[in-house]
Amino acid sequence: MKKILLSAIAATIMCSCASVRTVTGMDEFVARYSNGYILDSDWDVVGYARNGYIMTERNEVVGRYANGYVYDCLDSVIAVYGNGCVYSDRALWDIYDRIDMSNYIKAQKGR
Repeated sequence: MKKILLSAIAATIMCSCASVRTVTGMDEFVARYSNGYILDSDWDVVGYARNGYIMTERNEVVGRYANGYVYDCLDSVIAVYGNGCVYSDRALWDIYDRIDMSNYIKAQKGR
């Protein structure tokens, strides 16, 4: 378990350090959005999308969206959206791990 977690963290750090990513290959369905709600494949609410920001159920801002792209706090593209669906090149749980890591990196840079 630790090995998988460390691999995910290492991959997240490497991806988050690149300020510009290509959006090719973002074809895996990860979520739906409707009326400001972000829903997983089981139709459970996993977050909110309002006024250009992505928030958790605890109203913590974890990213932003604009013009068909979803960005983490380091302005890296982590997903694309359109027609009520969100697509990425990684699974939903991996996106959450990446968002957590990018928030950590941003907090460390702010020190």
